[in-house]
Amino acid sequence: MRASSVCRALARMIALVSLSIGGAACSRNPAPDGWLAPARQTQSDPYGAWIVVTKLQDSSTVGGEFLGVARDSVFVLLDRGEVVTVATAEVRQARVAFFDADWQALAAYTGLVSVGALSNGFVMLLSLPATLIAGSLATVSYSKEPIVDLSYEGEWSSIRKYARFPGALPDPLPRTLPVKRRR
Repeated sequence: MRASSVCRALARMIALVSLSIGGAACSRNPAPDGWLAPARQTQSDPYGAWIVVTKLQDSSTVGGEFLGVARDSVFVLLDRGEVVTVATAEVRQARVAFFDADWQALAAYTGLVSVGALSNGFVMLLSLPATLIAGSLATVSYSKEPIVDLSYEGEWSSIRKYARFPGALPDPLPRTLPVKRRR
């Protein structure tokens, strides 16, 4: 009877740790579902990353494809094909997502491996917590990998490589451009 109460307490602790690590720490990708390419296809995707710019004055946001950065402005292509310009001096924060991490698959794999750890008998008391903690930490880390945050004091050149036009914007930049189709 004493061993079963220890196992129940351990199971509760493991569930609590896993849920708190996994649920609270995973980054929410700001791009719409199906818009970003998977990690393996990112290099061949001709479109820019997804950017969400938060303005300094009124905290309003502008989100869309990251076209590029000029000396004093950031250019964003909205879903409807319209190009919007935001002065870099007006930006409080920018969040760029450059590929779809698909961290949910890693979380599911962690759960599946954890179920397999249940068959380890007494060793399960060590293998199950290790599997859940390591899997949760890996999932959290991978969910944050494709996301870069830039504060208004940040250097825009650090995220330039994620733009559709990383070198320089075309002159003149059209006011409308084709929009990427979702997968």
